[in-house]
Amino acid sequence: MTIVQQGDDPSEYVPRIVFNHCGFMAWSGRHVSELTGTEVISILEFCQREGSRQGWNDSLYDRAGEREAGPFHQELLGGFPAQEWARSYRTGVQQQQAVPNC
Repeated sequence: MTIVQQGDDPSEYVPRIVFNHCGFMAWSGRHVSELTGTEVISILEFCQREGSRQGWNDSLYDRAGEREAGPFHQELLGGFPAQEWARSYRTGVQQQQAVPNC
């Protein structure tokens, strides 16, 4: 299970993201000025991994498109996390739809 909480200004603060299996992401809830380069890379990797997973699951359960927007504001970090999430989400949808039906 994933819980996402938006901060006061989602264009300046990374959303607080917590998983029941591993807790908060290290960069959760932080202002963009506090992020290191490694944390920005971690955010983009998260977008790739989780966006794709969400797309796959949404397609599998016939709800493709529901979570394509993702948890990241369009202006946060120049829009890169939001763009990467949407791209990865669409990839997950396409990959799931390419699986042959049994």
